[in-house]
Order: sequence, then structure tokens, then C-alpha cells
Amino acid sequence: MANTMQFWHENVDDIIRFNKKALLEGKGKISNAQMEIFVEQVYEEFNQKRKIFELEQADLADAQELKLLEEEFNKLKPTNK
Repeated sequence: MANTMQFWHENVDDIIRFNKKALLEGKGKISNAQMEIFVEQVYEEFNQKRKIFELEQADLADAQELKLLEEEFNKLKPTNK
């Protein structure tokens, strides 16, 4: 059986039930506009956390690079004897 849109249209409920998830009955209680507001809020929270994580990772990479440069510099620095 080919994985066509018709297949998915006919079988999505069975797939959801197989995964022991509840099916939405009727249209639901949240309007599309409410859903879009909620999704935007969730995404903004995720995006802020993602940006902080990326900045922290960049800081760690910078610190490691500085440490390596310092070690190289110390190897080249003449010693006073």
C-alpha cells in the first residue's frame, strides 16, 4: 500500500489509537486564533532558551580557544635564566 495522502487520511485515527493517544472529538475548545497566540508564546520561550544556550556554547568555545592560545603563548615566551 502506497503512503499517499489518502492512506494517511484514512488511517491517521488508527495510528493515534495504536500509540495509545486520545483522539480529539469534535472541533475542540480552542479557536485557531487562540492556538496561534499560544504557539507563538511557546515558541518565544523556546527561542529565548535556544539563544541563551547558543550564547553559552559560544562563550565556552571562546574560553577554550583563549586557553589554547595562552598555552601556545606561554610555550613561546622566553624564560629568564
